[in-house]
Amino acid sequence: MKRQISWVLTLLALVVIPFGAYWMAESSIQAQRGQGGYACGMPVLALYLLAVLVAGVLSLAATVLNVLAFRAQPAPRPVWRVLELLIAATPLLLGVVVALMLWVNP
Repeated sequence: MKRQISWVLTLLALVVIPFGAYWMAESSIQAQRGQGGYACGMPVLALYLLAVLVAGVLSLAATVLNVLAFRAQPAPRPVWRVLELLIAATPLLLGVVVALMLWVNP
């Protein structure tokens, strides 16, 4: 059960959040262009940064659940499960990098 929840959270972090952010950014740009011809990129940048951080939080929960499921497995654990852990942790690593960049150089 932990692995299934982990996969759902990973798919949310890897697919749904980025496509949702892209869709919202495109609708924001179209709305701004409809008002006067120019579009400011700052709301889009803020939206993308928020999406990366939300995906990182979802990935943190997915990684924790996946590590717990990995540790519950018997001793000769398959190597592909480590790859699964890395895939689940990818948005978390990206979120940490973005958070560190915002913290070090605001």
